[in-house]
Amino acid sequence: MNFFDQLLASGYYAFDGKLNSHIVRMAITFLRKHGKKFKNNELVMNEIKKYMYFDVETQHYVLYDEYTVSDIGDYMNIDLITLFHNIKLLRDRYYSGLDTREELDFKSAIENNNIKGM
Repeated sequence: MNFFDQLLASGYYAFDGKLNSHIVRMAITFLRKHGKKFKNNELVMNEIKKYMYFDVETQHYVLYDEYTVSDIGDYMNIDLITLFHNIKLLRDRYYSGLDTREELDFKSAIENNNIKGM
């Protein structure tokens, strides 16, 4: 089974049908940074293209009208679903403002003794 087919099916499931190319690219980048190597033919839609397509207008991967998520269930990979779920949590946390950290400037860092030896 083609890896990209698994990636698309798992991402589509984790993002509740709102999978876009940017999210897929983030997952591929994460996997590459952690040692996964891909051949050129691994990152193209293979068997799954009879179930879904990339909609240029909305920039999302979309299932054809006659198919549902259960039809692509054989392509799903639990590890990839977990990866996409974590990406979704981080994205939601970032956009909700919960991931903002107070950035210290040099003066306030010295005043708060955050820089040792000064």
